[in-house]
Amino acid sequence: MIIWLKSAHILALCVWCAGLITLPLMLARREVGLVGRPLYHLQLTTRFVFVTLVSPAAFIAIGTGTALIFARETFTFWFAIKLLLVGILAKLHIRTGAHVVEVFKEDGHYALWRAALSVSLAALVTTLILIFVLAKPTMAELGIPADLVEPGGLGRWLGFDVQPSSEMTIPTP
Repeated sequence: MIIWLKSAHILALCVWCAGLITLPLMLARREVGLVGRPLYHLQLTTRFVFVTLVSPAAFIAIGTGTALIFARETFTFWFAIKLLLVGILAKLHIRTGAHVVEVFKEDGHYALWRAALSVSLAALVTTLILIFVLAKPTMAELGIPADLVEPGGLGRWLGFDVQPSSEMTIPTP
């Protein structure tokens, strides 16, 4: 069962990430003044890729990833960072979807600098996900102090005088 979940997860993640890298380049093909059949064909193709391929792949990647969390009981530091990066991918996905709608309005266009930024960001996040999944670094390997995860650790790290307490006090009004 785990093999099938991992296979589906990896395949869906590949399609999702490839789509987030490719779609900005498709959007950049929208030129101001493009009309008629070429505009319609570009819009049809771009929306098809986003709605029919990339969005279902994102849904499957997140769904199978969630199932794997519980099947493998993966609750480690590197995994928390991976989830943060997947959240960034989801945000990129939402922004790309909004751009797919906006770019094809009358006189819409997608600047080349925006395409370059979107492609670079998607490629960077995808690469970081691969690095964290394959390397599975610990907090110590990344130079993050272990006491940050202890009660009051962040306060001590920021220079506050925090004393751990075994009793919890609730202020009264």
